[in-house]
Amino acid sequence: MTFYATCIAEIGRKQIEYYEFFPSFADKLVAGLGKYLGDEKSVALTTNKDHFQFDIMYRHEGLGFECGRYRIPIMIKFDNLKKPGFLLQRISLYCSKTGNCIFVSINDELPLEIQESEMDNLYNKIYEYLCSSFSKDSWFESNKKDYQATGIGFLANE
Repeated sequence: MTFYATCIAEIGRKQIEYYEFFPSFADKLVAGLGKYLGDEKSVALTTNKDHFQFDIMYRHEGLGFECGRYRIPIMIKFDNLKKPGFLLQRISLYCSKTGNCIFVSINDELPLEIQESEMDNLYNKIYEYLCSSFSKDSWFESNKKDYQATGIGFLANE
């Protein structure tokens, strides 16, 4: 067998392994993360496309390969405590697996190594990621005076 054929065979074997393993891992992740966050119905798998709504009917539609890793897009729903409505936060987990070790990156962060039986480390990491994303100012918030002064169509109620 040539080197090229060996590489193709290995990629095919890995894809089959991932397609067998990661859909059930994603279901376990969604259920466990919902419990961890205190609301089992607050986490769902989502698409990796244009849709941006909370819908548990997506199921495994968004799962798949991206840049050699297995993508698990999830959406988390946070209820607004002061008025009706909610906030949606979508994140993508990029996973790979070697033996019993699973490597998970949240969006473009460094991967976390976990065992499937020890998911709490992953839940903690997702929680920390969510907290840090809420604490960061957006570019518009940080540069409010700059873009308001340009007259490009943003209105301010100050």
